[in-house]
Amino acid sequence: KLTLDGKSDTGWGVNGKQGEAVYATYRFEEPVAGFDGGSFFSLELEQLFIHQHTIGRFRVSLTTDDGDIVATGLPHELEEALLEEREAGGEAMNAALRAYYLGVAPELAASHGEIATLEKSKPSYVTTLSLQERETQRPTLYRHRGEFLSPKFEVTAATPSVLHPFPEHWTRNRLNFARWITAEENPLFARVHVNRVWQRVFGVGLVETTEDFGILGTVPSNQALLDWLSVEFMARGWSTKEFLRMIVTSEAYQQASQATAAHLELDPKNQLLSRGPRFRMDGEVIRDVALASSGLLSTKMGGPSVYPPLSKDLMSIVYGGGGGWPTSEGEDRYRRGVYTYIKRMLPYPSMTVFGAPSREQLCARRVKSNTPLQALTVLNNSEFMVAAQALARRVLTEADGDRDAQITYAYRCVLGRNPDATEVAWVRSFLEEQEVALGKRKIQGKKLVGETLDGVTLGEQSAWVALSRVLLNLDESLSKG
Repeated sequence: KLTLDGKSDTGWGVNGKQGEAVYATYRFEEPVAGFDGGSFFSLELEQLFIHQHTIGRFRVSLTTDDGDIVATGLPHELEEALLEEREAGGEAMNAALRAYYLGVAPELAASHGEIATLEKSKPSYVTTLSLQERETQRPTLYRHRGEFLSPKFEVTAATPSVLHPFPEHWTRNRLNFARWITAEENPLFARVHVNRVWQRVFGVGLVETTEDFGILGTVPSNQALLDWLSVEFMARGWSTKEFLRMIVTSEAYQQASQATAAHLELDPKNQLLSRGPRFRMDGEVIRDVALASSGLLSTKMGGPSVYPPLSKDLMSIVYGGGGGWPTSEGEDRYRRGVYTYIKRMLPYPSMTVFGAPSREQLCARRVKSNTPLQALTVLNNSEFMVAAQALARRVLTEADGDRDAQITYAYRCVLGRNPDATEVAWVRSFLEEQEVALGKRKIQGKKLVGETLDGVTLGEQSAWVALSRVLLNLDESLSKG
């Protein structure tokens, strides 16, 4: 009755019964007289709710039998078998009945319970949607001016005539299209791919417009090198891992990244590979480096997305209170940036500051930028603050020796190198100043250090947290090279 009362806030739904057969039965108040030669019935279905209530596939059946209308609850296939062989009987009906009865027989309830328990004990895994080819392809029509009510003519699958031909004996489906794209005769695929790998390693591709290899794209800075890399990539079995290993073990990549005056004059953009690559890292990587330096980064691979902490103000704007962002705890809080959940209305802010896209459209090339807001993010963002606190604790608990040894260990954790004498002297002076200044502010010091260490004064630990924030914010920490 709730489906026929004319009210939009009542109805009949399938939530809680997903994947199961559900039924709704209706009986006319008065018999339908009908017409000679048959009658037409019109059924109007309104679906006003979307979350877990939308019916994906349904079947409508009519009957003229007089009596109570009751849904049998039997599978459709079993109903058909019973109807087809009601008089003659037969092996098909008997087999279908036997299989169904064994699944619902009360005498086997204990065995069914054991099977259900075993099913629940299976490990869970992430699922995803995939495409399946239709047995019979639907026609694709050209719509005049994009109007769906104005079909003009049918179009068929084909490939650009300027590229290598599509084999005539191949079926025009997705699988063969993928084979055509990755064929050695294709002049574009290998070039585009190696150019993107080159961009990841050197900061800029041999073709700078990675997203555009057409007539509006830039000319390759080294056409011969691009061609050779493409052929080498194919010769190595189209293996990106092998190709990447070849690049990072080359002399071109392993050069020092320091730029001399002569380098800047002759090769300002390093297109001639006069030095090693040096560029600001992506937002996800910057966060990963900070967590790795502090020892917090989780090395767990795979699994669903995670939800690092977000500002309460931001959550109140998008979620109206934060209920839609279940902040991850424990190890999941420190997963790599690639596992961070990206919401369309609110991309993760600390990554967006460093140029991370919103994922609403493809982004083959990120434009690098350097702004004051980036420095403020690394200094004050909660995730970077937690990393600085952990780095301070790591240095104070793991470094052996005097303060100079601790300074050296901190540099190695963050920058991967030893400090020179000038840097050691500056850092020692900075720590002494901060230890005196912060040691007098006990309340501020406790907020600054987070978890306190036994045997270490509040002023000393606070000074190391301050230094950790400085080290994580250095250009050398935010740059690859």
